[in-house]
Amino acid sequence: MPPNVAGPGAARILVVDDDAFLRRMVRMVLEGAAYHVRTAPNGAEALQMIAEERPDLVILDVMMPGMSGIEMAKRLAGDPGTQDLPVILLTAVDERSEPALRHQAQARKVYVLQKPFHRQQFLDKVGEALKS
Repeated sequence: MPPNVAGPGAARILVVDDDAFLRRMVRMVLEGAAYHVRTAPNGAEALQMIAEERPDLVILDVMMPGMSGIEMAKRLAGDPGTQDLPVILLTAVDERSEPALRHQAQARKVYVLQKPFHRQQFLDKVGEALKS
């Protein structure tokens, strides 16, 4: 079966993770579901990319060197141009910590997904975030 091709109206998603393997895997899953995907290895590059072309959703690894996913989510929440941008935080922390992560991120539209996750669980969370 050929891969899905993102059309002109497909959602634009930015994936930010310092792990190159995880970035590739997430990109493949999202592109297979017909999303436009860009990736960044760190928060600084991601902020520059967002300034150039605002995505519809940002997926952030919580634990990154330099600027953590939490810090990046705070910066997005504090900017009037990105304060309504939905964010998915990917974390290895157990689900009991989700309320604390949401509070720390200070974003209006923040979702948390615990690693490891299944493909469909991930795509369901992406769909939920994009509808918000």
